[in-house]
Amino acid sequence: MVNIFKKLKHIVLGTWRNLTHKSNELAENRLLICETCEHKKYLTKTVTYCDLCGCITRSKILVKDEHCSLNKW
Repeated sequence: MVNIFKKLKHIVLGTWRNLTHKSNELAENRLLICETCEHKKYLTKTVTYCDLCGCITRSKILVKDEHCSLNKW
């Protein structure tokens, strides 16, 4: 049950940082990895998500405690 609340917290935090255009070096490095991943899918022309975990890429990369399902970052 705790993991569900932690995941929800990460989704909200990442979405907030994405909407307020907060970024950092860690997020930029993660994005470079995600951009070349075979699991990257397009929700719209500019919004991508991971087809393994279902997360919106630009939101997930902004949360320090998140990780790639394939351990790429």
